[in-house]
Amino acid sequence: FPFLDRVTYLCLGDVVYTGATRMMLDYFRSIGFPCPELENPLMYYLCLSTVDRRSRERFIESNNQISALVEKFKLEGAPYREYAGPALDVENFETQQRVSLTAYGRPGFFTVFINLIGR
Repeated sequence: FPFLDRVTYLCLGDVVYTGATRMMLDYFRSIGFPCPELENPLMYYLCLSTVDRRSRERFIESNNQISALVEKFKLEGAPYREYAGPALDVENFETQQRVSLTAYGRPGFFTVFINLIGR
């Protein structure tokens, strides 16, 4: 838990929570789901946002709970979403991440020679 800066919980394609891990406990406490003492918060909230398929009743109950969590995050999650970091520009993602082949300088003669011999 202390090693993660941000976390995103998704269920069936919907966001249950996204934001800083240090704000996660405050958010879930504010919507009525405090983490029990001595419980791992990441696992507890992961189980909370997982569909339970053991029986039809549990399936319906967990789906309703997840729908409520998704709606609450849509309505009340904006302040916590701010701590999630900048959004990625998905359309231009590849061009943003490219590094030219000579960004770290050209390889020396010896490096090229050894690589050619190795082939």
